[in-house]
Amino acid sequence: MRERGYLFTGDLVYKDVLFAYCPSTDPEAYPESMERVAALPAERVFPAHHSLDTQPELLVRIRDAFRNLKAEGKLHHGGGQFDCGDFGIWISSRLDIVHNYVKIMYKSREGAYYAADQTDN
Repeated sequence: MRERGYLFTGDLVYKDVLFAYCPSTDPEAYPESMERVAALPAERVFPAHHSLDTQPELLVRIRDAFRNLKAEGKLHHGGGQFDCGDFGIWISSRLDIVHNYVKIMYKSREGAYYAADQTDN
């Protein structure tokens, strides 16, 4: 990080929906992590998923979105789903997510994996 300004964020930051609803996820800890990461002198951000064209300013926007959710009292399991433009934050209850979006993985005869998306009607 220090020599080149590269920041590898893993699952913490990326351009898409940030999932903070799993039982193992603490929505109140997410902004604490974002405070620390947004303060780093990153010149390039490399997320684990989606676009590798992720600019360091995204760190600040995600941090600010979590600050706003906290100020609004929505930073808890079941808090909701929030569209923030080029990223989103889901802190719905696990049951809400399962009812709204079910992803089924299955293995074909050829050994390739396919995903089928189904939504409740």
